[in-house]
Amino acid sequence: MAISNFGIASYGAGIKAIAEGHKSLDAVIQSVLTGRPDGLPPGYNKLADNSMTPQELELVHGLELGMSEIMTLSQVEPAPLPIKEFCAKPENINLKGLCK
Repeated sequence: MAISNFGIASYGAGIKAIAEGHKSLDAVIQSVLTGRPDGLPPGYNKLADNSMTPQELELVHGLELGMSEIMTLSQVEPAPLPIKEFCAKPENINLKGLCK
């Protein structure tokens, strides 16, 4: 039960960071760990890049590409979408019970 709660909370924190407009993997991880996507120390990226091996940098780059793809597929909006606008999107037209 605790693991599923942690997973749900982590997912929600990551979505919150993206919905608030944060686009970096660091901000999403910060949000998962602390519940707030902001608060990274100044120069954090500079220090992190200097201490990583080439393999680690490659992994981080791959994660950033994955995050970018997830953001384009999820289309997280910063505010709720009016139902008429939601139902006007072609992918939502056939949702029975919601869009008529």
